[in-house]
Amino acid sequence: VQEKENEWKEALINTVVFLCLSEYGNEMKDMMERINVDTNLDKIPECRETIQSFLKKEIIHYPLPHQTALESLPTFNMEDDNTIPPSPFESSLASHWHTAFHTRIIQHNLRISSVYYRRIHLSRLAQLLSLSRDDLEKHISQMVSAG
Repeated sequence: VQEKENEWKEALINTVVFLCLSEYGNEMKDMMERINVDTNLDKIPECRETIQSFLKKEIIHYPLPHQTALESLPTFNMEDDNTIPPSPFESSLASHWHTAFHTRIIQHNLRISSVYYRRIHLSRLAQLLSLSRDDLEKHISQMVSAG
């Protein structure tokens, strides 16, 4: 795979996209750190910036500056041929991935804010994360329930 640029690029892009869509855990963080040191990542700027955003201990503003480029990748869209309209399954899957990506960014932001704040009002945290108070409460509840 290393000799064929097309194959390693596709594998690396798939790895980055699915890492960003996966739930947070020690294995996911470890894999992101391993991918971050891969020199081939520099050849795919939107993937490099995405991985670095998730590894920084900073709030990620949504949408990411390079999110359009990332979501236009074939892996995210599952569209190999632009002449054929996407099936309802592919459209709903792309929508689900977009929602999951946004959720992972919110969860990252909540983990980061917990590092810097021991006590914060829900309204202030919602303002920092650009969320409604109800959405913030829903995401916090989901994270607490999931462990």
